[in-house]
Amino acid sequence: MNNTSRVLSMVQSFLCKYHRLAMLSLAVLLPLQSSAQDVVLDEIAVIVNNGVVLRSDIDQETQFIKRRAQSINQIVPNTAEMEEQIVERLIDREIQRQRARDAGISVDASTINRAIERVASENNMNTFEFREQLQKEGFDFQYYRDTLAHELLLQRLVQREVENSLNITEKEIDDFIANQEKVAPEVTRYRLQHILIAAPVSAPASQRELARQQARLAINRFSEGERFETIAREVSDGPRAANGGDLGWREIEELPLFVTDNLPELKRGDISDPIESENGYHVILVNNISGAKNEEPGEDLRVRHIFISTSPEDTTQEARRVLTDLRERIISGESFSKLAEEFSEDQDSNNNGGELPWLRAGQMPLQMEVAGNDLPTGTISQPFRSQFGWHIMEVLERRTSSAGRGRTEATRAIRSQKFEREVENWRRRLRDEAFVEVL
Repeated sequence: MNNTSRVLSMVQSFLCKYHRLAMLSLAVLLPLQSSAQDVVLDEIAVIVNNGVVLRSDIDQETQFIKRRAQSINQIVPNTAEMEEQIVERLIDREIQRQRARDAGISVDASTINRAIERVASENNMNTFEFREQLQKEGFDFQYYRDTLAHELLLQRLVQREVENSLNITEKEIDDFIANQEKVAPEVTRYRLQHILIAAPVSAPASQRELARQQARLAINRFSEGERFETIAREVSDGPRAANGGDLGWREIEELPLFVTDNLPELKRGDISDPIESENGYHVILVNNISGAKNEEPGEDLRVRHIFISTSPEDTTQEARRVLTDLRERIISGESFSKLAEEFSEDQDSNNNGGELPWLRAGQMPLQMEVAGNDLPTGTISQPFRSQFGWHIMEVLERRTSSAGRGRTEATRAIRSQKFEREVENWRRRLRDEAFVEVL
């Protein structure tokens, strides 16, 4: 697949998932000869609390989806059913935007710029070339920028309202550990990446079929050489989409049945066929598989890092230069935590000052593990590269005993189980509480 086709496929898939923020500009007064007349430029299609969904947004999204279907030689979806689906997504998006505004959550321009640079780099382009390619293919760059901004906004909102508020009781941990003790001592662990194409079970059959086709297209793109992380960021409706769909290390007990039923057929590096669930269609990539659960304990590390994502083909060394500068600023007395919040692209840790939970051998990328093992506690590493990008790292604490590890891992496993379920409940609750009137 050449760059042009790849970017076209990427943008069309991306725009199929996310929708431009509706800006209310309903009418302007334009002079007509010697008098002025009201010229209606747009109309309100849906009232959502104190905001709106505009007719122009629905029409524009409809055209994008039709173009996407034509580009991959698929039957153009039924316009009425497709429009109903688009309206529902735009309503949800407007509700989420309002919620973020009320919570004081925003995404600044520099964060959006870095995200665009990352996508461009993953397609072997700089930002200018990427923008030119979008315009050549007829896509509005501001529209693309707005949709990406909403993706980042939604991730921050979910992190604050769902992930940070998950409550795990001591009894839940006790019950989880007791259940673990009943299973065989040899437990396989999987490092998984995930894409969800959402289509609720109550959706029309045509919408479910369109979701299945989108999942199949994602698989085809991966098979043709695109990075899974890139595809997940563009098309996935899953809660880890902005992190490339990375679910981390999971044991069987931490995964839903529709995933575990398919895992025995997959080897390291395999990608699943579309997997159906009540939420839509899923694609699972088995990034890695570990061995026994009761392996000899190694050294556990608690670290913090600042991370800048780059593609494997990136040879510019720009990320390394930025991190070298940040390292010097930290050594000179600036706060590691504040710089991580401002510059780190690890969405799971940047709001926590770059700090990661206790990690044991096999739970970090190999390059991070090697750097951590060689790094004295309290020392800032030189910039180093992993398969995901560039890092600087500080080891905050070490432990060689496995004491407390069982409860820590149980807590992490329970949190993983709860997170995706609670995100879906949160989405439904926001919708139920909103005032929505279709005009």
